[in-house]
Amino acid sequence: MMTTYKEDIIQALKNLGGSAHLKDIHKEVARLRKGKLNKSWTFSIQENLQRHSSDSVYGRGKYGSGDDIFYMVKGKGQGIWGLREMSGKWKNYWWVNQRGIYFREEFRLNCIWAPKKNKKGKKNFHWDNLAKVKPGDIVFSYHNKKIVAVSVVKTKAFNSKRPDTFPSRINYPERRRRTGQSWSINGRKVLVKYKLLDEPIDIKKILSTIGPHLNYRHSPYSTKYKRGNLGYLFYLKEKAAEIIRQTINNKSVVSLDQKISEVDQEDVQVGPTDKISKMKIRIKQGEFRDKVFNLWKNKCCITNLKEKEPSLLIAAHIWPYMHCKDNKEKIDRYNGLPLTPGYDKAFDRGYISFSDKGNIIKSKKISSKELKKLGINLSDKIKGLKENHKKYLSKHRKLHGFKIKFRPQADSSGCIFKLTLITQTYFKIGRGVLLPGAPNFKLSS
Repeated sequence: MMTTYKEDIIQALKNLGGSAHLKDIHKEVARLRKGKLNKSWTFSIQENLQRHSSDSVYGRGKYGSGDDIFYMVKGKGQGIWGLREMSGKWKNYWWVNQRGIYFREEFRLNCIWAPKKNKKGKKNFHWDNLAKVKPGDIVFSYHNKKIVAVSVVKTKAFNSKRPDTFPSRINYPERRRRTGQSWSINGRKVLVKYKLLDEPIDIKKILSTIGPHLNYRHSPYSTKYKRGNLGYLFYLKEKAAEIIRQTINNKSVVSLDQKISEVDQEDVQVGPTDKISKMKIRIKQGEFRDKVFNLWKNKCCITNLKEKEPSLLIAAHIWPYMHCKDNKEKIDRYNGLPLTPGYDKAFDRGYISFSDKGNIIKSKKISSKELKKLGINLSDKIKGLKENHKKYLSKHRKLHGFKIKFRPQADSSGCIFKLTLITQTYFKIGRGVLLPGAPNFKLSS
């Protein structure tokens, strides 16, 4: 049985190492067919290449579909075609629009999430794109009109209900559109590992370069209106991704490839089907719990409630497990606090944090009355904090957006100096979103 031209092109590109010039593809297909060619065989090859490529305006299939097989290695007009499945480890690039507090929550949870349908039962292609994402893919996070982070995909999409920390009204004034209220609670989640960029990329500043590669159907960015298109997850063409990649390399001390390599080696919270990985995590958590409880003599660090059997206390990570850079941080006894369930839940969600002296700091996201119902007394404090606890508490405060108030200080002569904050201690990337950054101060009298 004679094979199709599509099948012959695929085999030819495999024989040629994954990519080749059109002339070399012609020669290889002719060899595979042993000279059994029709009059328009070269046209058939060109037609099949373009038809089965999202890089071509004639492409029939969207990126990620079964028809998106070939890609233009060096862009249009160069005549060099490649087989997408052989285009490299980080061959698939995506652009995700993350608004306001949703970026902070997805960053904290190391994931991207989208509903399957809205409340009226309607699907959207940009939500369905989550099902096409594969481990090893690269995702650029677009937030507050800039690309602020890059992440490596760790798992395939799996069914997951909307994270309960995703707000529908919380932190959104009445005058603003309540983004999450129209979503169905059922959705898809993809676990990723984020890396913040040293300097966010303003697309408008590179629009003249990247613009021609964003003019395609379902593009993530409108070159006409100079803004991100409405939607969540978009396929990003390889040429456009390369331009972003190069821009990041020019502005960063560490190259994007190195950042990706670092992220790729880091662990992330695993999906529900990875039983072996989950077992390893349980073992680590058991070791961590023992260390934390031994340090605090099996008592809650706030209420002094003694641990009993069955367990009444929780060994809470100060700096979340999924954000820890290595195993040392994950099981560090100073990265944990023994807490009662109410304190643990409020601390984990960022409703409360602690100062370096152990005093409770309340978030604006929750009222004192609600905290009281959880059994939390704002006048309580942690006694017995060690110096090693403070670095983790500082990171927790920054992660959840707790600001530090500065007071005037006097020198030995009694002269009062004013400490003025030039650059915030937090990396501010949007409304209600504060992430770690470098402090910069000036001193004035």
